[in-house]
Amino acid sequence: LDANIHPYIVFGNSGGNPSFNPQDKGIKPLSVFAVVCSNQLHYGIWGDTNGGTSTGEASLAMGKLCFPNENLSGDNGHDPKDVMYIAFKGDQAVPGKNGANWKAKSQKEFSDSIKSLGDKLVSSL
Repeated sequence: LDANIHPYIVFGNSGGNPSFNPQDKGIKPLSVFAVVCSNQLHYGIWGDTNGGTSTGEASLAMGKLCFPNENLSGDNGHDPKDVMYIAFKGDQAVPGKNGANWKAKSQKEFSDSIKSLGDKLVSSL
């Protein structure tokens, strides 16, 4: 995953007390997440877990979708806890090899490729 192209979520943690492994709840690696931020709905991919006790970070591509006017970078993040992640369980949430444009050259191109799956998952709520 490219942090500048793929809007991915860092969800779960290892080595912390308590630790949280999303797979224990039926969430599959590279599954689609719904992300609510700045009164908008976006979709991302579960791409990583954190060490320690924190969970809920995101790639620069996701951060820039959510907060386009904050000049986010590797040195400047978004600190308020005002983002909601919605995970989906099971294989149906994983776009797989052909269900997403993994070789996208832009964040928009990748996001467009997972939108229909994200919309389908959200409609099931």
